[in-house]
Order: sequence, then C-alpha cells, then structure tokens
Amino acid sequence: RRNVEKYQWAKDIKNSTLNSASYYVNLGYEALWSFVTDQSIPRSYAVNQTLGCLNCGNAIDKYGNYPYNANHFTAPWKLECPNCKMRFPTNDFAAYYKSGLDENRKFNPDLADKSLLVNTLYPEKGEKWGVDDGYGYIDENGNRYTFVAYYNHWHIWHGGVVSQALSSLRDAYIYSGDLKYARAGAILLDRVADVYPEMDIWPYKVSDGFLNSHGHTGKGKIIGSIWETGLAEIFLTAYDAFFPVLDDPEIVGFLSEKAQQYNLGTKNGAGIRRNIEDGIVRQIYPAVKNGQILGNNGMHQSTLATAAVVLDSLPETKEWLDFNFKSGSYTGDVLTGGNILATFVNDVNRDGHGNESAPGYNMLWLGQYIDVANVLDGYELYPAADLYENPKFRKMFFAMIPLMLTDRYSALIGDSGSTGNPTKYINLDQTVLAYERYKDPLLAQVIYFLNNNSTEGIHGNIFSE
Repeated sequence: RRNVEKYQWAKDIKNSTLNSASYYVNLGYEALWSFVTDQSIPRSYAVNQTLGCLNCGNAIDKYGNYPYNANHFTAPWKLECPNCKMRFPTNDFAAYYKSGLDENRKFNPDLADKSLLVNTLYPEKGEKWGVDDGYGYIDENGNRYTFVAYYNHWHIWHGGVVSQALSSLRDAYIYSGDLKYARAGAILLDRVADVYPEMDIWPYKVSDGFLNSHGHTGKGKIIGSIWETGLAEIFLTAYDAFFPVLDDPEIVGFLSEKAQQYNLGTKNGAGIRRNIEDGIVRQIYPAVKNGQILGNNGMHQSTLATAAVVLDSLPETKEWLDFNFKSGSYTGDVLTGGNILATFVNDVNRDGHGNESAPGYNMLWLGQYIDVANVLDGYELYPAADLYENPKFRKMFFAMIPLMLTDRYSALIGDSGSTGNPTKYINLDQTVLAYERYKDPLLAQVIYFLNNNSTEGIHGNIFSE
C-alpha cells in the first residue's frame, strides 16, 4: 500500500485489480455463491479434440486448442464456435441444471427435468441434435461432444469465473484493505470448501471423451492433476488473505442463512475457518500423495508448501514440509516424497538447468521453485528450508543467460516456443528478484538489457520494499 501511494506503476496495478474485483462485488453474494458446481458436473478441456465443432468440424481448429467462446453472465452454459458462430449445447442446460439441484444444492440428474433435454436453438436439425445433459452429446456414430464439461472446466473453474473472482478479490483486498472485496471472496471460497473434498476427476475417463491435464494418470480433483496445482494455490492464497475478516457479521450472516437453507453446518467465524481448512487446506497433502495434485517439477511442491504455511499449525505444517523436501518419486500411484533437495543435487546441473531438454520447461522449474522459496522465506516454523541459500537454486537464475544467440532471441530447443517466433527465455521479473537477493553485477546487466538498455522504470514487485 505504501508502494501504491508512492509509485504510479503500483497504483496502476491496484486500479486494474480493483476494476476487475468490483465487477464481481457488484454481482452480489448470491450470484458468487451460486457459481460453484459440484462433483456431479464433469470437467473436460476439450469438446471433441479429434472432430472439432459439431457443425463445422475441423474448421474450428485454426482458432487454437481451446477455441470456444462463452459469457457466463449473458449466456450461461452456452459455448459459441468462433468459426460458424453456432452455440452449444442446443438445449437450455442452465434451466436443466437448476431443476436438478437437491436439498444440499448439489446436482442430481435423477431430479432434473428431462423435458428440458430438447434442441431449442436449431430444431431443424432434430430434437436431440447437440443436446447435452452434462455428460455430453453422442452423435449417430457414437462420437461424444462434451459441451457442458468444457464449459465447466474453462468458464467456471480453470480460468473461469470462480478462479478469476477469487484471484481479483484476493488481490483487491490486499492492495486496498477494503472489506467489500474480502466479504465477497470469503463467501465464494467457503462454498468452494463445501464441495472440494469430493471433487475427483477419476470417474470422467479419457475413453469416454473427457480430457484433462493429468499426464495420462487419469487423476485430479476439480481438473487434471497438473493444472490442479495452480487452481488449488488460488484457493489457498485467497484463504490466507481473507482469514482475518471471517468473523465479519455480513459474511457470517449470509453464510449462516445458506447453511440453514442447505444443511451445510455451522457458519460462524470459527465454523467458516474450520470449513475452509478441512475442506481445502487439509485436502492438499493427501491429494499430493495420491497423485490428484501432481504437476511438472516444482508445481505440486509449491502447492504443498503454500498449504503448509497457510495452515501454520504444528505438527501438520512440519509433516507436510518434511514430506516436500524428502527424497521420493511417483511410483505405484503414490508420491513418496516431494524430492526438492534431491532434485537440486541430482537433476539440476552445474549451469542451473533441469533435466528436461527444452529451455521453456527448465524455465518452468525456476518459476515453481521461486514460489516455494517465497512461501518459506522468513517462515519461523521451518527456518532450515531457505531455498535462496541453496547454490543450485541460485544457479537456476543464471541458466538461460548463455542460451541467448543474439540480443534478439534464445535458442529454441525441444518443446519451447514456435518456429519463426523468436523468444527470449529470460524473465525480467525473475532476474530483478534474483538481483534483489544476490546483487550480482551480471544480473544487473541482464536487467538493463531486458529493459531495452535502460534503467528507466526498473522496479521490484508490488510487495518489494
């Protein structure tokens, strides 16, 4: 907040965040609380990756891997093909979903009004054409199109209204201290905690057309295990931000009313904290161990470190962090240790590169381990785990510098970048962070270079003193 008072760049970050967060505040508590879907609605990152759009086929492919457009507020549960502009599913799934909500506000297909499973958008194509009951539309050749699951994945959860709302409300409260953002965010987060324990991607199989980012393990919670790492961190950091205000009468009043209406348990301040800690924070450790939260190197380690520090309670915090640093691997569907220290010894070479051939993926290691380092930086319950003092971790900040071929681009090796699209695999913000820590002149030179050979406007992040 002092940076916001002093620097225009910080003020711009705050104002942009508040504009986004205000949108969600203005929707009202009822709308925010109602965004959250439960386990019975599938998730999938594709509608039909092989055949494309139900109407125009593979013509949609030129719009990218995840091409469908949607607006949750003007056309809930509707996808629009960017090529042919047709909308799917062709039935009114919003009404069907609402008709199937039970006494705990969970979706039960047995309760839903089957008369709503009819093609109302394009009746000339047949009564059942494009109709999705939540589990996909199956055409005459047995091909499944998972419209609702795609919508639930991208437009409710992963990058959708829930994750966007929580991220912006979290940051807006931190930057401003205005309670209205914390109230709205806490109400949404408590509802996520109601459903998170039962979330499991396992029933939604690839063989049935439900695709998720899980590295072929079939595991995940809300989404596939790889991307779940980032989604869970949004929940954890939001709880950390909203924790001080959960006794607020407005929060308690709204959630108590919902608890009575849907039989959801006690919702006073202590009850809300317990619900979020039990429903989200304490779910992370077992989900990491069983592979439901398991990503590229550093991803699940970052998520588990965040959960441990946010919970901030012995003996659990120490147990979780001990596991994170313990040597181990994912074998037999079980993760036996987070392997952080062994990774630096065995898998990061003397130049600071991980053991993946692609610079882009090795760079991803650094980004994730920075998250671990920042979470543990100065944490008094576990002072031994200061990654900034680890010589291999330090070397990772320098790894990409020798890969610059000219002052225009880095070597594109393996799964990094794309042909004809020069990219610099050195991150300015990461290099500034390293310089703040290590004061190495080479880092200063790289920062100057990345900043168009200028010192103008160079700064740390909004939390840097």
